[in-house]
Amino acid sequence: MPADVATLCSADLHVHTRFSVDAHEEPETMVKSAIARGLGTVVLTDHLDLDPSDPGFGRYDYDAFRAEVLRLRKSFPQICVLFGVEVDYSPCWRESALQWLAAHRWDVVIGAVHSIDGSPLHKPETFAGISPGEAVKSYFRGLAAMLDERAFDIVAHVDIIKRYMVRFGLGWPHGRLMEEAAPIIEKIAASGRWLEVNTSGLRQEVGECFPERTLLEAYRRAGGRRLVMGSDAHTAGSVAAGFDRAADMVSRAGFDADSLASSLILPLPA
Repeated sequence: MPADVATLCSADLHVHTRFSVDAHEEPETMVKSAIARGLGTVVLTDHLDLDPSDPGFGRYDYDAFRAEVLRLRKSFPQICVLFGVEVDYSPCWRESALQWLAAHRWDVVIGAVHSIDGSPLHKPETFAGISPGEAVKSYFRGLAAMLDERAFDIVAHVDIIKRYMVRFGLGWPHGRLMEEAAPIIEKIAASGRWLEVNTSGLRQEVGECFPERTLLEAYRRAGGRRLVMGSDAHTAGSVAAGFDRAADMVSRAGFDADSLASSLILPLPA
């Protein structure tokens, strides 16, 4: 693969550990997996769950997680280990999210939307009584609200709603996706934030990355240059999984040395 795309693949900026309610691996196990895969950087980005109905609500242990990341940074100097967070954003709990972000410090802050008007995407009842097009519109409305906040470095799995629509047999209104996603993609490009190429969809029913290639092409046309790779790994075997296929998609979307930003996010002082 081209050297510029290979640089993308040298860092996994979205990895979960037992500090997330839906993962069980030790942070050290995930770091060792990243080393075994030849990565130069790994960002541990456990969930900050702010939905009161979520089983992870109130579980985030900032101090313990940060201490473990700093220990690993010293124990494994051959790889850059960063302290990250994946913030579950919704206008419904906006104030709580902003309070957390104002009071704490991470190397990398990922913003993600996992709900429609406060209802979790992973529950089939969230989609009851609304058309697929309405669901897509509501999802991207929440993402637009997140982009109005300045606290997020990376926009995660921008079209992840399709994972659940495919899973629940609702179809995938591609035309409506492009209609609703276009202004979001342009907003991400104009903001200078990093757009994640999330490979978790390759391991699930949907069978493709988030975002799909057409959205990556739209991001490039809008002047977007900042891409990062994220496996969204919850197990050691998934660290950097699918990066080769994602890299091929990035290249086919027209990104090269002239259209990619040359530097990744650097760690803040400990």
